[in-house]
Amino acid sequence: MGGSGVVRNLPRTNGIPQSTRVAGYAILLLGYFLVLFMIIFANVAVIACVKLRLDGGNPAIIDGLRVSLAQLRRIAAWVFLTGSIGLLLKLVGRLDTLGSTAERVLGFTWEIATWFVVPVMIFEGRGLIEGLQRSSSLVRKTWGESLTVGVGLTAFVLYLALPALALPLVCWAALGSPAVRVGLTIDAAYWLSLGVLSSGLSSVLRAALYAYAAEGRLPPTMDNRLVQAAFVAR
Repeated sequence: MGGSGVVRNLPRTNGIPQSTRVAGYAILLLGYFLVLFMIIFANVAVIACVKLRLDGGNPAIIDGLRVSLAQLRRIAAWVFLTGSIGLLLKLVGRLDTLGSTAERVLGFTWEIATWFVVPVMIFEGRGLIEGLQRSSSLVRKTWGESLTVGVGLTAFVLYLALPALALPLVCWAALGSPAVRVGLTIDAAYWLSLGVLSSGLSSVLRAALYAYAAEGRLPPTMDNRLVQAAFVAR
């Protein structure tokens, strides 16, 4: 039987051919990894620029992009791994309450253990497996089991994001139901801006804290005491 015959005989679900559903899922999956690739590509460029700046240089955007282009293979490998882990955790979280709890715990553990993977791959030229091992080693060496800077950043962003939830209610109370859409649109733009801010702050922190964790010191442009307060050694 030819390929066209297989497609014609695939079952339909709610009037939609199974082949169409499979193609739709494939497109969504491809889009998911493509967006993740662009995010990590940009983060690599930012981290490279931040590290150069902290070391006393005066980098331009093109300098960070050059680093990202030079690390394409490592970025692609990291995108595939972390994207797959993220999808797997989402599937686990959809199972039941226990699965949802496991998703949060394992997701947090993965985020912390891989905190330094990108800087390690950029600045030490390590592969994916070695990068994971090195990142975990730096985390254990410097942070131990204490509260991490990542948690503080998340709390800070949530602190800024939560008040915006009241905006649609305020619009509704003041101007009526049609204004709710305006409030939701403003919220969406605000939360998108917070996402960009969070990503930028995270990149700055990763570069600065990597320098501290890997070398035991901060670049001359930063005060050691500011970052030492964020760490609790084992």
